[in-house]
Amino acid sequence: MELVPPGMRPFVNYFVAGGLTTLLAFGLLALFVEFGRWDETLSFAVSYVIASIVQYLLLYYWAFQSTADHKQASIRFVITGLSMLGLKSVIFWLMVEILGIWYLLTQIIITAMSFIVAYIISKLYIFTRD
Repeated sequence: MELVPPGMRPFVNYFVAGGLTTLLAFGLLALFVEFGRWDETLSFAVSYVIASIVQYLLLYYWAFQSTADHKQASIRFVITGLSMLGLKSVIFWLMVEILGIWYLLTQIIITAMSFIVAYIISKLYIFTRD
């Protein structure tokens, strides 16, 4: 008896991989800000990039078990990731610097907002064979 129906497995694995890489991003963000004394926005961007590399590998091999060409999938992942990074960084800056919201709460809000959008883009565009 399977706990997760086969059709739901990619979504559940995506959720787990996303959770793990989110924890990594949060940990790195806090580490860079609290111990490295880096700027919050710079710390956010660097932690996002590192977590994104780990996420690509988890999504490609585990969540989607993709057979897409790595060159194509990685280029699509990077383009999507950079676009998301730009948008998320602007939102992060606005929320922290203009609205005065605590940087970790801001990270939680941004992560929640982007989860479903990122899953759809990953499933339908990044890890699909043409």
